[in-house]
Amino acid sequence: MNNNSTSLPFTKVNLTLTSEAVDFLSETTSGTSHFAILIQLIKNMSVTPSSTTKRGNVIMLDVGQVECSIHSCCAKFGIGRKKFEAIMRKMEQHSIIRMHRSRLATVADLACITSWLLPDGSTMTNGIDGNPAVHSNGQSDNHDATPMPAAMSMMVKRMPLLTATSTESMP
Repeated sequence: MNNNSTSLPFTKVNLTLTSEAVDFLSETTSGTSHFAILIQLIKNMSVTPSSTTKRGNVIMLDVGQVECSIHSCCAKFGIGRKKFEAIMRKMEQHSIIRMHRSRLATVADLACITSWLLPDGSTMTNGIDGNPAVHSNGQSDNHDATPMPAAMSMMVKRMPLLTATSTESMP
């Protein structure tokens, strides 16, 4: 176990990625792994409706969303703004994330996440039930997090998904 790990609000995350997305995530930009950027977004993902404050304004985050300020991400990963924006655009093209930009904030839906296991043992889905959610920003999409029925949970366990757990070491 990684001694530097933080307490995450989930114990397991299930991802669905195309082979092209996996190829993209295996690349680096300016010495930073694209997969490491995705892992950071997952670690910061909201698993319950929440809010964050930016410049005194409250930004509502729905389940499966993350606030990903370009400036703070560039500073964290040591990548220039244009290169980081290009990485985010590519992640969006590969259906890894779905971006919502405004003058105030940049919010990403983690579209590649299908479900996650909470510490209490319950499984939450991230829109694979086909019911679009209307986010607090008024945009409709397919990210309605709901408890997964037991029959669906069994089906998901049989699906060949790339799975990352919170106990793995990060790249």
